[in-house]
Amino acid sequence: MRLLLAEDERGFSDALVAILEHNNYTVDAVYDGEDAYAYGLADN
Repeated sequence: MRLLLAEDERGFSDALVAILEHNNYTVDAVYDGEDAYAYGLADN
């Protein structure tokens, strides 16, 4: 499963990405709401 993680605290985001990837998720991390919105609208 592919997830989009929007978290502005980079250390916390890195920890969440590591945990999720360890549990076989694919994670795309962004660091603010505007980037998350743009990423959601893009055809990725």
